[in-house]
Amino acid sequence: MSLVCKKTLSAVAAAAGLAACGGGGDGGANFTVGGGSVNNQTGIISLGISDAPVEDLKQVNIVVDSIRLQKEGESDVVIETFTSSDLGITDQETFTIDLLEYQGGEQAIVIENLEVTSGEYSNIRLEILDENSNFSNVLTQLDETKELNIPSDELQLGGFTVDADGTQTFTIEFNLRQAMVYRPGPDDYMIKPRGIYVLDNSTASSLQGEINDITLFDTEAPCNAKSDPTTGNVVYLYQGHELVVDNLADTFDPDTSTTDIPANAIEPYASETVTDSTGYEFGFLPSGNYTLVFSCDAANDDPEDFDGLSLPFPEDQIIELTFTAGAGVVCDLPITAGACN
Repeated sequence: MSLVCKKTLSAVAAAAGLAACGGGGDGGANFTVGGGSVNNQTGIISLGISDAPVEDLKQVNIVVDSIRLQKEGESDVVIETFTSSDLGITDQETFTIDLLEYQGGEQAIVIENLEVTSGEYSNIRLEILDENSNFSNVLTQLDETKELNIPSDELQLGGFTVDADGTQTFTIEFNLRQAMVYRPGPDDYMIKPRGIYVLDNSTASSLQGEINDITLFDTEAPCNAKSDPTTGNVVYLYQGHELVVDNLADTFDPDTSTTDIPANAIEPYASETVTDSTGYEFGFLPSGNYTLVFSCDAANDDPEDFDGLSLPFPEDQIIELTFTAGAGVVCDLPITAGACN
């Protein structure tokens, strides 16, 4: 059974005490589940979408048909109509978002001030329209439009917690270097849930940095043989401190890799292309301990296969960092004497 929300609330409506789902504005939600009545405390949530950049594409457009919030023992909350000032839409049955327009700390709010029951939610499910390139698609650097497909036409992104009587904003963070792959056979792209996370903005951290010396890109062999020094430069972020450097792995999918993966390989939590003009930025990260690694020789890092890249490269480009909730960290490159530049 599903509880269907036909429209989201504006900030004005929320201030007036109108509930988007589940009844009146008295802090309770009343509806029927399996023949019984449920009355729980509620919270107000908003939901945004953000992305980490990906090379060689001008646009990555997804068309969202509905968003489903799932909570064990209760009806699904299904949002089928969308109002978003960030996207310039009002009461639309679908919305299209170019993920590359909202990179780093930028996000587009697609659900605003929605009242739902508090507690643990098991899943957010995005139903995606991807029948052909007129729906979800990518635009290449050659201005070619390619289909963008999603397995089973939906993304299941995992759980989140809604605080009672609270107001929270959650962000769906797409890391396309991990989540998206090009498939040469059908000549299309595919997005999988890997590398896509749901984070509470109030507890999230961020990491960004600039490149203060671009010789980092092409000083050591084989990077000094690159025809374009600005290509193949990637930062990898691993969760934890005191990691065994030899175990640090490039991006791979343990379920689909066609190459052998060492048993002790440590998969990066996230990775991002580095440019001399914009540096890099991870906009939404869980707080905790991390290890940041740079490589100038990552052009051949396949998002699905374990490639056995030497990391870090150069070998001194590694540093341990700690992120606290709600705070940002700046680490400019190159890393010098074990410290951010």
